[in-house]
Amino acid sequence: MVVYTGSIEDSRELIQFLRREAEKLRNLRRLIVTREKTVVRDVNGDELEFPGLTYGSAVLEELLRELGVIFSPQALHNPNATPDGVKEFRLSARWTWGHERVMLVSAARAPSLTLGARPACGSATCGSVADRPVRQSTAE
Repeated sequence: MVVYTGSIEDSRELIQFLRREAEKLRNLRRLIVTREKTVVRDVNGDELEFPGLTYGSAVLEELLRELGVIFSPQALHNPNATPDGVKEFRLSARWTWGHERVMLVSAARAPSLTLGARPACGSATCGSVADRPVRQSTAE
């Protein structure tokens, strides 16, 4: 568990901390808000903890927006909406599987991915690019 020790009033610093530490975690899955703290949990159960960041804080709203959570401010800041005062939000819409593993492939290394190239299925009529002429590069 990583605990945020900075100011909970400084949204920029808090968001930068989240971005920096989220790179070290796996897929983020849950955000849990209690009366004492806010916790971001990944798929392995590893956590980022924000002590003191709780209901009534504008910075909490910024954190939820950064994580892609859809919420209504009126419902968010009412701790009595749940019997135990704990609210959980799923994070899978923003932090999808493999987001940390995205790689860019250059056209020089993968010429079949260039615009206008023939599809890889081997048929001249396979896919939507079949009617386009194949563009050949004249520069070598």
